Amino acid sequence: MSDPEHSAVEEEFVISQRSLQGRWIQHPLNCMLTVVKGKVHFDGGVTYDLVKREDGKLEVGGYIADPHLSSASEIHWELPTGERATWTYEGENDGFGGTEADVDPTLIISGGRAKRHKPKVDYAALEAQLRREEMGGTSESSGGQTERKQSVDFTLGAQQAAKNSAVQKAYSILRDKIILWLGTTNTSRIETIVRKRGKIHHHFEVPGMLDEALSMLRSDYGIECSHKDKMTFVRLTYEQWKNALEKENLEIVESRSSGSPQGPPTSPRKRCLCVSYSSPTRRDVGKVAAELNLVPEGTLLDSEKIKPLLGVLDRYDMDVETLRDTKIGKIVHRYARHEDPEVQEASKNLIVKWKAVYRDAKASEH
Repeated sequence: MSDPEHSAVEEEFVISQRSLQGRWIQHPLNCMLTVVKGKVHFDGGVTYDLVKREDGKLEVGGYIADPHLSSASEIHWELPTGERATWTYEGENDGFGGTEADVDPTLIISGGRAKRHKPKVDYAALEAQLRREEMGGTSESSGGQTERKQSVDFTLGAQQAAKNSAVQKAYSILRDKIILWLGTTNTSRIETIVRKRGKIHHHFEVPGMLDEALSMLRSDYGIECSHKDKMTFVRLTYEQWKNALEKENLEIVESRSSGSPQGPPTSPRKRCLCVSYSSPTRRDVGKVAAELNLVPEGTLLDSEKIKPLLGVLDRYDMDVETLRDTKIGKIVHRYARHEDPEVQEASKNLIVKWKAVYRDAKASEH
């Protein structure tokens, strides 16, 4: 009599390079494939490595196996971008209404489904079958051509999805940086300078920038941009700059110069700084930097106005890129000389914390 505990262990299925050996069908493209000796051979002629990642999961063609959703008869795969694929065990369902009676079981596995976690594979028979299929490829039918196209589509689809994700990520990072930067340029003083020069430019650090992301930026803003090493260069004419400000709902704000008369303006414009005070984002930091940049040179905001803004900055998990893009450290440093001791202390604490961010980032580079 068999041991129940031993039977339960036998039936347990663990995804591994060994347990996946055999014949499968990849859905939704209905591609037939054979896994043998760490290789995934699509019947259309494409071959992948079945790789074990550092986290223990298996990966093939960019797809990562999901051990929680998978079983001995059905393996679930997913791209980092969210696209999914499924393998079904051919001996149980070949995807075309066939059953295990339609294939030669001696070529696949022996010992039954219960032992698929330690299958016995006839490697010689499998490799012979692959050779026969490869030789038959020279006179393949239209159906064979379709299978080849489907397996190639599987490859190209995974690669294209991964590239599209990288392009979107690079574009999103660059666009956020541009918006933060634009929020520091919408003053009447800078407007006068840009109108006189006819252009304005800036460099942004964006590792992993792709040409497709730059094309999206040119299309979105209609501006000149290029990339070299880790730096992306952006140049806008006066009109392009004005259009970009309008696109991001950034109005040019009148600010007093150091030589203008003191006292409140005759018709003050009420402004609402719409930021999250509890869970600030990079864009909120940019808005705070833009707000503080509007303060005339040589003057500081009073305690009632600056304390909430310093609170926003303190709650944000600062990083080097945000510090460089917004120049917020230089701005806050001025408030270390504020007449209010609490503002002085809050400003100095922020500077100390942000200097540590720079040191940690520099140390991680070595």
